[in-house]
Amino acid sequence: MNPSGSTHPLPRVRPTPAHQPWCAGGLGLMLSMTLSACSSAGTPSLQAAAQDAPALKSGFLSDQLDSAPAPVNGWGPVERDRANGDDAAGDGPPLSLSGVSFTKGLGVHANSELSFVLDGRCSRFRASVGVDDSVRVGGKYNARGISSLTFTVYAGTARLFDSGVMTEKSSTQTVDVAIPADARTLRLVVGDGGNWIGYDHGDWANARVECSVPTPVPTPAPAPAPAPTPKNVAYRGVSAAMWSEIDARASQFGDPHNCHARVDRIPGSGLTISPGDGNAISAALGRSNTVVLKGGTYRISDTVDLSGKTLVGAPGEDVVIDGRDVLMAVRMGQGGTLSNVRIIDTRNVGIELGSGGTAYRVSVARTGRSGRASGYLSTNGRAFVRANDDSRNNCVVSTEARDSYNDRRYDGTLDGVTDQGGNGDGYVVSSSTIIDSYAYNNSDDGFDFWESKESNYVYFSEAFEGGKSPLGFPNPTGKSGDGNGFKLGRGDQVHYIYKSRGFNNKQSGFTLNSNTGWPVIMGSEAFGNEMRDWDGLPGNTRGL
Repeated sequence: MNPSGSTHPLPRVRPTPAHQPWCAGGLGLMLSMTLSACSSAGTPSLQAAAQDAPALKSGFLSDQLDSAPAPVNGWGPVERDRANGDDAAGDGPPLSLSGVSFTKGLGVHANSELSFVLDGRCSRFRASVGVDDSVRVGGKYNARGISSLTFTVYAGTARLFDSGVMTEKSSTQTVDVAIPADARTLRLVVGDGGNWIGYDHGDWANARVECSVPTPVPTPAPAPAPAPTPKNVAYRGVSAAMWSEIDARASQFGDPHNCHARVDRIPGSGLTISPGDGNAISAALGRSNTVVLKGGTYRISDTVDLSGKTLVGAPGEDVVIDGRDVLMAVRMGQGGTLSNVRIIDTRNVGIELGSGGTAYRVSVARTGRSGRASGYLSTNGRAFVRANDDSRNNCVVSTEARDSYNDRRYDGTLDGVTDQGGNGDGYVVSSSTIIDSYAYNNSDDGFDFWESKESNYVYFSEAFEGGKSPLGFPNPTGKSGDGNGFKLGRGDQVHYIYKSRGFNNKQSGFTLNSNTGWPVIMGSEAFGNEMRDWDGLPGNTRGL
């Protein structure tokens, strides 16, 4: 409108229904101020703008006017918290309807349309609507009774509210409508009442929406890294970089066993047999110094003796030796080699190491599972043991010893790798080199050097979950194993431990026990053990 004249000019262009930019049917829920006949197809440019606009939040629309895409107003700008005025923003009078002033709302001029984006959280729209008092008779613009308007609220093409024609004599109407949850745009339309747009100043007083506040998704604090508990880790392998470190430390420690070269010399071919009669292994070893086992399970009834022999699993195949019928699965003897094999369920000992033997990529699991069978005095379940005091110079590389236990006696002598001959251990070692090997879930200790007569050398190995009753069997009070990761003996031997870890054991990660030789422990870790991490040792690393 033009406040300087007595007549209100028409807009420069009177839009026809085909060109009305406020026709935006299909945009979802809208508050609309229009009476013109709009196409239900809507305006593509307005739809595109609505897609990029932010969604409404709970509160007054005048505070969110900037989020209305492509607002349309018949004269001047849409006013925020003021009635419509002339060409400049903020030049309108205060909002007033039927003598009641409002501090919040939107002042518009027909024909007008405002669209707001919804995201499904707004549930209600409320407002007071009518012809602003400034164009009533005696008002600022004194329209002399020619003002007429319609107010409409749309949800897409669905009409939620229609005021009908309102004039300066009409009472203020209250809008209170529910917003459908699936509505995506709120459309306000004001029309001209059918008698052109002169002096058609309308108010959406106290226009507001009620919306739920999204439940914030808290950003969780970074959880502490759990203690590693790898399973079936026997075939991790030793990288070239690890071998380089091992070779350098072996020279420094005086490690005489030269395991790197011995592993490289393991043959990959020989007399090949397939699963069937488990005793075929011993028969084949009687005919050839090297026997290759094809994938499958070999249930043996006699201990396999490898003295001076090599027994290897075919590359890439799962080879299992089932020892449920024997006290000891494999006796390495003098210079025996075992590679790429899994040994399970032996009654007493998985592997007995003699002298000069090599165990590479070997897993021993569930030794002692059968309990004390008739005629056997002791079946305690160990994975690796040594044969006697002359056992030495063995290489144990990329192996695992796990789940050693006795399901009847709970004798507390159920180690993974030990130097105590017999009585249910997995591997027995003395004066041996252990590389990339893992002893876990054994009822007693992981690596037990209690009776070692000479030094052992351990590189890149782990002992965890010791003394914790594997596979759910109870350990009665006074009958459970100690549960140390590394038990370092009772004589004066100097054992060498490099970059190894003892964790999550029932007692200690590393225990000096009664060893007076003072071990060398370098670059190693102990953590998460129930009693102490370092027992009798002042620190987590010891230099030469």
